Amino acid sequence: MKKSMNKSCCVARAFFHVVLYAAIAHAVSLHAASKEISDDWFQQYYQHPSPERFETEVQKLQQRGALSTKNAYYSMAAFSARLFALNGDKVQQWMSVVDRFPEQDRKVFVTALRWADTTNTISLLKQYALARGEFGKYCSQILASVPPDFKTLTDPTPNELDGCWGSFFVTGDKDYVLTVIRCAVAPRKPDSKNVLAQQAARWSLKALCRTHPSVVKIKDQFCATASEEQKKVLDKFL
Repeated sequence: MKKSMNKSCCVARAFFHVVLYAAIAHAVSLHAASKEISDDWFQQYYQHPSPERFETEVQKLQQRGALSTKNAYYSMAAFSARLFALNGDKVQQWMSVVDRFPEQDRKVFVTALRWADTTNTISLLKQYALARGEFGKYCSQILASVPPDFKTLTDPTPNELDGCWGSFFVTGDKDYVLTVIRCAVAPRKPDSKNVLAQQAARWSLKALCRTHPSVVKIKDQFCATASEEQKKVLDKFL
């Protein structure tokens, strides 16, 4: 019996470490994804809005082969979606640039059109959905999907956390950061999805608190009304 219990404990510890390393890897991949785009444009956009750089920056990404990578998909789709929503008069011109890319590289912007969820972006997406072949089918599927609300997620996945940060980098809206914080301090559930997301939330929050005073301010505002247990959790990993 004792050997069986020891074995179970070892398996549990091994499982936790696998999940932990996966979470760290995901947080690192988020940082790497942001590096694919000029940091001063992507991470600092909400402080220095410069929509005129969109075409130049996405062309750089396409040339590097970054637009079709899984690591950058959610953050880039969310980032572009907020840009599209805030710059409706520029979206058609921007998409005319994107249209020159291979279909695989265009998909993240198709998703962004849906997530922006404006009359203008939905109209454009409907036009893309009329295309023949696999790309048209993909656009139709995206059109029929429900865009995520990153501000109100209660149990986000690691990818959805990337979407929170991508949205925040455009808008500076504290509600996106609060989603990450709530995930970071939530009571741990005994499943790998929750552990992975929580560790990714903590690592990304820790990294961005070092470089974004506004994130620290949002965290401090959260702590002003947080429970003692939530404060302890934040103090432990920050």
